[in-house]
Amino acid sequence: LSKFVGGCAFVLLCVVQLVIGLYLVAGLRLDVWNVRVLWCIPVSVFLFSVFYSVSTVAGLRWRSPILAIGITTIFGTICLVVGLIGGFFDGLVKRPDQLQGLAIAGDSLFGSTRGGGLVRFDGKENTWVEIFESSAMSPDRVLMPITLNDTTVATARVRGGRFNPFGSGSLDLLVLSEADQWSPEPSLRLPTATSWLHRAGNDVLALNTGELAVTSVDSILLAAGQPSDADSESKADDQENPNEQKGWLEKLTGMMGGVTSGFNAVLPGQMAITPPRGIVVDPQGKWLLAISRGRLVRLERPDDGAASPWKLTAEQTLEGEASRRSVLALSGTALLVARAEEPIRLLDAASLELIEEVELPSALAPVTARGIGGSGRFALVTSDERCRIVTARGEGDAISKPLKIRQVQAVHADLASDALYLIHHIDQIDELDSDDFSVRQRIRPSLARWRLVDRYVISPLRMIIPQTGELGETTAAMVSGKSAVAFQSGPGSEDEELHRYKILRPVASCATFIVVMLTIGCVYFATRDF
Repeated sequence: LSKFVGGCAFVLLCVVQLVIGLYLVAGLRLDVWNVRVLWCIPVSVFLFSVFYSVSTVAGLRWRSPILAIGITTIFGTICLVVGLIGGFFDGLVKRPDQLQGLAIAGDSLFGSTRGGGLVRFDGKENTWVEIFESSAMSPDRVLMPITLNDTTVATARVRGGRFNPFGSGSLDLLVLSEADQWSPEPSLRLPTATSWLHRAGNDVLALNTGELAVTSVDSILLAAGQPSDADSESKADDQENPNEQKGWLEKLTGMMGGVTSGFNAVLPGQMAITPPRGIVVDPQGKWLLAISRGRLVRLERPDDGAASPWKLTAEQTLEGEASRRSVLALSGTALLVARAEEPIRLLDAASLELIEEVELPSALAPVTARGIGGSGRFALVTSDERCRIVTARGEGDAISKPLKIRQVQAVHADLASDALYLIHHIDQIDELDSDDFSVRQRIRPSLARWRLVDRYVISPLRMIIPQTGELGETTAAMVSGKSAVAFQSGPGSEDEELHRYKILRPVASCATFIVVMLTIGCVYFATRDF
C-alpha cells in the first residue's frame, strides 16, 4: 500500500506542474482564467491509479518489472477494446432505436426515432413495429407524427433530410390510418423544407425554413382518400387538379420553400420564424406563440378564417443570448420559456408579461417540456435525464423534485386521456396520471437480438472492466461546469441532440476496480512469506 501511494504521489507532483502551468499559460496569454481546469489534477492521478493498481499486484506476484509493465499494457488494451465495442453498440444499436416523440391515435402509439424511423407499438407482440426503418446511417429524416383523429396520424419522410433541410424530391404529407393497416398514404404536398408539424384545432400547421403554412384536417384526409367530416364535393372543388399545369413562378416559389397547393401562409408580411425557434399552439387553434432568435410573438387567427395571415397581437424581446435554443410549453394561460444558462421564465400567454422566474439547479439545461392540461403545470425534462414539474403561481416550490423515473429522453402530454407519457431507457414508456403522477401503465417492449447482446454481454463487461476512456467525459463535465453538451444532429439541421456526460459511472467503476485490486494484493501479501 505504501508503494502504491508513493507512486501516485510522484505522479501527482508531475501532473500538478503540468496543469498549473497550462492554467497560467491560458490565463496570461489568452486571458482565460478557468479555475475548473485544476480538476484535471485529481482526475489524472485517479486514472493513473487504475493502471498502477494492476502493475502493483502483477509486480507483487511475479516480482518482475518487465512482466508488470507487460500485464498492465495488456490490461489497457482490453479496456480500450471493450470501450470501442461499447461505443459501437451505443451508436449503431441503441441510438437509432431511441424514441424522441410520440403521437397517440386511440389505443395506438406511434413514435419517431433518432435513426430516422417511425414505429408503432404492437401490444399483442409487446414490440415496436417499424413502419420506416431506423438506421444509424440513414440519410432520411422523419417528421414528428401528429394525431389527426382517433384512427389516423400524419407525418412525412424527408429524403436526404438529415444532411439537407430541403431534402431531395417532393415532400408529401403521409397519412396512416387504422383502416389501411397503418400503411402510409400520400396526401397534400408539404411546403419545401418542412421541419415541424403542429395540430391547431381542426387545422394542421407546417413550419419550414421561415414560413408557417396552414391547411385543414379535412383537406388532408380527402387528399389521402380518407373519409372526413366535411362534405366531399365542396372540398373537392377547393383542391387543385394535380394534373393542371402550374406556372413557372409558382413552381419556383414552391422550390424555394413557399406555400404549396392546399396550404395558406400564416405569418404577417415581413415576418419569418428562423432558428433557433419554437412554436406552441392553442389546443383550439385560435392563436399560437412563437419564438425566433429571442423574439417572442403571439399570433391570432383572423375572423374570416385561415386564408388570411394571422394577426400579431403581442410581442416581446427576451433578455439573454438570442442564439440559444428555446424550449416552449403551454398550459392554460401560462407559457414556459426555458433556455440554457438562464432561469425558466413563466409568462402570461395573452400579454406575454412575466409571471415569475424559476432557477434550475446548477449545471442543468432544459431539453424539452410539455404543458399538463390547463392547470398551469409543466413537465420539464433536463440534461440530467430527469423530469421535474414546474408550476406557475404555485403555493409551494415552483419546481418539484425529480420524478422517480430515470434516463428520461422526452415527455408527451395527452389532453384527451389526461395522461403524461415519459419516454425513457431508449424505447420504454410510462403512462402517468396528470394529477398525482401515479403510474397507469408501463410499456417494456421485447428486445431485438443485438439489443439483447448489448444488455447481457456488453453492458456487464463495461461494468466489470473499468471504462477509463469515459473519465474524459467526467473531466469535461468538471471543467465546463455542465452535465451535457448540445450539438446539431446533422449539417444544416436545427434538431439539437443532447449528449449527456457520463460522470459518476466511470468514477464508480474505476474506484471499485482499484479497491478490488488492492484488496487482492493485500490478501496475497498477507498469505505469502516474503
